[in-house]
Amino acid sequence: MLKITRWKLVSQIVFFLIIVYLGYLGVRMIQWHNFILVLPTLSCHFLDQRVANCFIYVVQDLLGSGWKTRYVTLILPVICFLILGLIFGRAWCSWVCPIGFIQDMFSRIRKYLNFGYYPLSDNLKQTSVSVKWFLILALIFISIGIGIPNFFMRAYQYDLILPFCQICPGKQIYPMLGGRINQVLKVDTISTLTMVMGYLAIISFIFYVVTTAFIRRLWCRICPIAIFLGYMNKISFLTLRKDGKRCTKCGICLRSCPVQVKEVYEEKEKERIDPSTCILCYRCVEMCPEKDALKIGFLKYSFWPSTFTRFLKSTAIKITKGKRRDPVEQH
Repeated sequence: MLKITRWKLVSQIVFFLIIVYLGYLGVRMIQWHNFILVLPTLSCHFLDQRVANCFIYVVQDLLGSGWKTRYVTLILPVICFLILGLIFGRAWCSWVCPIGFIQDMFSRIRKYLNFGYYPLSDNLKQTSVSVKWFLILALIFISIGIGIPNFFMRAYQYDLILPFCQICPGKQIYPMLGGRINQVLKVDTISTLTMVMGYLAIISFIFYVVTTAFIRRLWCRICPIAIFLGYMNKISFLTLRKDGKRCTKCGICLRSCPVQVKEVYEEKEKERIDPSTCILCYRCVEMCPEKDALKIGFLKYSFWPSTFTRFLKSTAIKITKGKRRDPVEQH
């Protein structure tokens, strides 16, 4: 049986090809009447042949243009997002999102080159949460401000119509994946503010590349979509479950987690582990050496429990004379 990590890799590759390249094969935007499919992941506006919309893009676009309709146009995108988020929670981040897939590929390359990674301190983790909230509040304020007639923000509608998209690393990544290399360092010169946003986008792209090379899944910790999907973790059908009585506090789940979720390690009473920071990659289930201590859950069903056999197959451990070597990171 394939390891969970292998299944995740297959899922990432398939969705990467669908989201990024299916449009280039002639597939039009997936839509029903005038409603275009909205994904709770980065299906980027800057990709020429995208087949769906990114939820963050839709929120900005409709908030910035929906004052006259009292934001009724947001109803269908929000319903679509809620349905998909309700089913899968933040699994979208680890199993589907192309930006997340690229981060995992960087981790694989780093591991192949035998470079270590930099774990975030508690202070830096809290800083990442603050950055995430700043970005989401800023984009909502700017977008709503642009959509209000006679409000001072209206004067900047052409400079800040998509405030987050304009500084998201996807602005450079997706055109590059589509073969438009010349767009990576391009800066619009319509106005001073537009130029500033263009340079911020380049800085964001460089930040993404550099940090992704040394920190596991950093972008997932500051992406605004994580706020929305993080709340969906609390009620999603897809879950992570733990039997605290079987936990021996070995700490392997904490060391193997790409986003350093502590709750899986610390929780002893609750069966459902649902912190908003968990991306449901299930690396902890794969790495846990205790039988049935951790499981993947869907609705009332549990499957793919942790086992010592799977733990051995998922690590670089060598068993010799009753001794075992500490597991190493693997993605």
